[in-house]
Amino acid sequence: MNNNYLYEEHYNRYLTNINQWLPDGLIEVDINTLQYLNLLHFKREESADPQFMHYFKASESNGKLTLSNQYFVIWITPDIQDDIPQTQVLIALNKESGIHLELGFVTNGIYNNSRIVLNILEKYLKDIQETEETIENIK
Repeated sequence: MNNNYLYEEHYNRYLTNINQWLPDGLIEVDINTLQYLNLLHFKREESADPQFMHYFKASESNGKLTLSNQYFVIWITPDIQDDIPQTQVLIALNKESGIHLELGFVTNGIYNNSRIVLNILEKYLKDIQETEETIENIK
């Protein structure tokens, strides 16, 4: 099966009823979110785990960028709402059992720049990966 078709199918399913898949909704990035994620430092800490960064295959369709690898599927969708640029990011685990939406966030206005979006994405991917490793160790 074409993975791009499968990813598009899942994206549409998740987006159609985002509240069902993410009961707490999309995380709206603001100064408090950046503080909570410890991303307000001028000198950013380097990733402690050099193996964390995995290669992603990128594909673009319907105005969105899809990044995928053996662990994650990420959909990045830029948009403009009320003349304010925003970026919506959905992160799903890519497991043998299927693609499972884990979280989503949206950046608006001053928080909508590529550096912030990528730093937040990296932080959330690391958190998800650590959680999955903890779950595996418990099993």
